[in-house]
Amino acid sequence: MRYDLIIENGRVIDFTTRTERQETLYIVDGKIVSPPPAGLQVNAVQHIDATDKLVLPGFIDEHAHYNYEGNNVGVNADILSPASGVTTVVDAGTAGWANYELFHKATIIRSVTRILSYLHVSTYGNHSFCDPEENHDPRNFNEQKIIALFEKYPETLRGLKVRMCRETTTGLGLAPLEKAIEIAEKIRDRGIFCPVVAHFSELPEDSSLEGILQLLRQGDVFAHVFQNKGETIFDNQMKVKNCVWKAKEKGVLFDNCHGRIHWSLAGISAAVQDGFLPDLISSDVIRESTFVYPGFSLLHAMNACYAAGMDLVDIFARVTVNAAAALGKSNEIGSLAVGRSADIVVVDMMPTQKRIYDRFNDEIMAKELIVPLLTIRNGEIVFRQMFF
Repeated sequence: MRYDLIIENGRVIDFTTRTERQETLYIVDGKIVSPPPAGLQVNAVQHIDATDKLVLPGFIDEHAHYNYEGNNVGVNADILSPASGVTTVVDAGTAGWANYELFHKATIIRSVTRILSYLHVSTYGNHSFCDPEENHDPRNFNEQKIIALFEKYPETLRGLKVRMCRETTTGLGLAPLEKAIEIAEKIRDRGIFCPVVAHFSELPEDSSLEGILQLLRQGDVFAHVFQNKGETIFDNQMKVKNCVWKAKEKGVLFDNCHGRIHWSLAGISAAVQDGFLPDLISSDVIRESTFVYPGFSLLHAMNACYAAGMDLVDIFARVTVNAAAALGKSNEIGSLAVGRSADIVVVDMMPTQKRIYDRFNDEIMAKELIVPLLTIRNGEIVFRQMFF
């Protein structure tokens, strides 16, 4: 029996039981397939010896900006992702209804990296580094156009993005979020997957953390959970507020959305010590932050969370199985089960004395780093370390 690729003797994690087992993976036509019957002679176009290495589903960067050359923040996914072990990325609303189709035709369908997208409620998407930033007056949300796009691209569009922050919603209160949820409900009524992703940073006086969390529903995503401008998720004793715990209990998903400015080592460490973990880890990378410290990729976000005290299995879950579920894609990605896309990363844990720091001059000396050795997208090797 002939396979396209065989990855032998890797350490595979069962995220349900949090246990490891040694396993060999078989790949044909971009899919993970069943092992051959015992005793049957097999061969493959390529063999990969993954002895003593972790073999994981390809990482999913659930929140970043990949509308390359479509606006002023988009990153080239194929330059950044493979070397980071990332096989799927989600653009976090750099396009709105008026320019999404150009993004889809020019970038999404032409990229090796799988690109999914949240659609911004604002007409032209994210307007970072502009004054004024995007229009969040709900009277200007074009409900008809938004719904039509979800009907046309139900597999690629994965939710509605709304930015709840001083720069975009001052004077509007919670009305932009309320309207986004209303539109998302109408999309869901058509049988189409559509959570709401709420950006959280420094809030205007007419909004509150608790108000936002009360509106969000099961499966909606609260982005930038560790941001530290204005009101935060912490009380004066650096304990996670009750309204945050209540939202987590009802199924709201919390995403660290790392970036460079939306996190601190102290915040991550305090949350871990309080028993609060984000449900998702993402890079929030933009063109300006690509390969620029302190926070330039999903891999950097993962290693920063690890250095700040998060458990390694929890980190891997948040960029694989958790992310796939949040995107409604568990039947395709985020797993090494038979029938799933052959999006795979081989990882080593390397001893180090690397200094990981944030923009507040806090730092932690990492003891080991997550280092991708090999990245496979749809059954094809798209990155390989020289020494592996």
